[in-house]
Amino acid sequence: MYRNTSLYFWINDKMLQNSMVNSSMSIWPCNKSLADDIGVPIVLEYRPYDSDNMFSDLLTTNLPKCSYCSAFITSAFSIDRDKHVQCPFCGNDFQLPNSYDITYHNFKIDQKIDDFSLYLCFVIDLDCSEEYSQVLKVYFSVALKALLPDMEFMVAFIRKNRFHFVKLFNDIPKIFSFDPSISLFETLEINSLLNNVKNISLIEDLFFCDLHPNSQNNSQLHEIIDFSNLFSSCPDNTFIKFIMFSPNHVSNKCASLLSFDWISPIEKNNCQNIDGFYLNPKDIDNIEIQIQTMIQRYKTSTYAVNVSTQSFIPKQFEISPMVCTKPSYRNGSSIIFTISFPRLFSTFKEIHIQFVSNYIFILPDGIAKRRTQVNSLKFFTSKDILPILRTVDTSVVWRNLNSRNEEKEFIKKLLEIYKSKIIDGMPGTTKQFDPFFTLLPNLQWFLKFYLTNTKPINSKFVIENERKMVRFCQCVSFWENQENKIEEMSISYADSNKLLKSPPIVIVDNCTIIDLFMDDQIIKNSRLDREIERRILRRFPVPTVRIMPRETLFLRWPYKDNYDHIRETFDPTYKKM
Repeated sequence: MYRNTSLYFWINDKMLQNSMVNSSMSIWPCNKSLADDIGVPIVLEYRPYDSDNMFSDLLTTNLPKCSYCSAFITSAFSIDRDKHVQCPFCGNDFQLPNSYDITYHNFKIDQKIDDFSLYLCFVIDLDCSEEYSQVLKVYFSVALKALLPDMEFMVAFIRKNRFHFVKLFNDIPKIFSFDPSISLFETLEINSLLNNVKNISLIEDLFFCDLHPNSQNNSQLHEIIDFSNLFSSCPDNTFIKFIMFSPNHVSNKCASLLSFDWISPIEKNNCQNIDGFYLNPKDIDNIEIQIQTMIQRYKTSTYAVNVSTQSFIPKQFEISPMVCTKPSYRNGSSIIFTISFPRLFSTFKEIHIQFVSNYIFILPDGIAKRRTQVNSLKFFTSKDILPILRTVDTSVVWRNLNSRNEEKEFIKKLLEIYKSKIIDGMPGTTKQFDPFFTLLPNLQWFLKFYLTNTKPINSKFVIENERKMVRFCQCVSFWENQENKIEEMSISYADSNKLLKSPPIVIVDNCTIIDLFMDDQIIKNSRLDREIERRILRRFPVPTVRIMPRETLFLRWPYKDNYDHIRETFDPTYKKM
C-alpha cells in the first residue's frame, strides 16, 4: 500500500460531479506509478482531533510561517539550499533564516492548561405533550444514574419559554428561573448551580412528581427557545456540554454556539445540526444502555472543545469553509471541506492543502491541554476512471435521490460503468461480472441501502474510522485460535465453503451487533478479547456482543443469496452484460 487513494476529482461526468467522499483503505493502487496518479478531491474529509493520527510532537510554538498568508512552513514547501521558499498557497517568495531546519510535515503542539473546567448540563424540555414528557423523564433518570462520582453537573428545564435551574439546598430542591436573553455569567458564578451526584434521587422526585409539561404548548412540535445568550459570556476556562431531552428541535444559531447531545423519544431530522449525538429509539436499539454509556464516556473518553480550523489552498482554487469553528468534536469526528476548481487547471501537476486546527482537549484524568495541529496534504491531478468512481460518497448522493426508481436507475448506471470501464479493462481478468463492487467498497453502500430499503443514519454515530464500512456492509473475520486472526474481509465476498468450514472462530461485525461464532469461552486478555474490547470502546452506539455455537453460523450466515438477490433486482442490467 502506497497511500490512501480514496479522494479524487473528475470534471467530465455531470452525474458524479459534486459527490462527496468517505475515505477507505483498499488494495489499490498496486504500484507506485498508480499511487502517484491519484487526483484532487472535490470534497475532503478532515479530522481535527483524532488520537490515531501519527503526527510529530513539537515543543516550540515559535514556528516559521509565510509572511503573507500565515500558512505554516513545512517540509511540503519547496525550500532550496539557500533557504529560499515559495509558498504553494499564495505564491509569496521569502527567505528563511539559516537557523531553521524544516523537517516536519504533519505536527501538533500541546500545552498544558492549569485551570479548565468541564460541566454537564441536563436540560429537560417540558414544552411538550404529557406522553413525550413521561418518556423523557425516564431517559433523564437513566442519565442521572449513569453519572460517575466525580462528574460535575447542573440540572435545568425549559417551560413556558423560560430557562429554569434546579439546585439542592440542604437536600431541598430550589428552582431559579432566567430570561434566556440575559447573560448568566454576569449574574452569578456557575459553581453555585452545581449539584451533588449523591442526591440525584431528590432531583428525580422533583421531576417525576412536581414538574409537569406546559399544557398550553403541547400539541405541536416546534423550535425550542434560543438560550445561547444565557451562556454567551462563558469564561475561557469553562466548557458546558448540554444533554438535551426533547422531542422538539433547536435553531441553527443556538446549535452553532452551544454544544449538544440530544435525546428524543421520536426521530426528527432537523435535530441533526448539533455537534454531538442525536439518540432516539427508532435509530438505535437498547437506548437506555446507550444513554448510560454516552454519559459515562464524558469522563472516560477524550474530545476536543472550542475548535477552530483554518484551511489554505492555492489562490486559483476555492475551499469552503475557509474557517470552521465548532463547540466540540469527539475523537475521530470530521469536517467536510468542498473544493472549487478553476475552469482551466490542467497545468497544475500537484495541489497543496493545509489545515491548521486550534482547540482544547480534555483527557479522562481531567487534564486539559491546548493544541495546535497542522496537517499538510498534497494531491496530483488525474483522469483515471477508477479514482473517479472512488469520489462517489454514497451517504450524500443517496439523500439526493428522491424515489426508489431514481435509486435503482442510479445503481444500474454505476453497474454499467463499473463493468465496462473497470472490470472489462483490467488485464488478466475474466469476463465474469462482479456484482458487489469489490474494487470500490464505497459503492457497496448503494446496494445495502437499496436492497434493505433503508436510509443512512447520522454518520456521527460512526466514530471508529476503520470500521465505517460495517455500517453498510458487514465485516467478517476468521480466527485460527484466540491469538491468531487469519483474515478479515467484506462479507459480500466471504462466501467460500473452505473459509466457512475450517476456522474454529468466526466474527461477523454489523456495527451495532458483533456475533462471535465459537465453541469456547473468550480467554481474558487474549488477542480476540482485546479486539472485541477495542471495537466496543471506539464505537457508538455501543455494539451488542453475542456469543453463539460455531455450528450455528450456517443457520445465521447473512447474504448467502446476495448474488442472486442483486442479479434478480437489476435483471435488465445483467442481461446486457
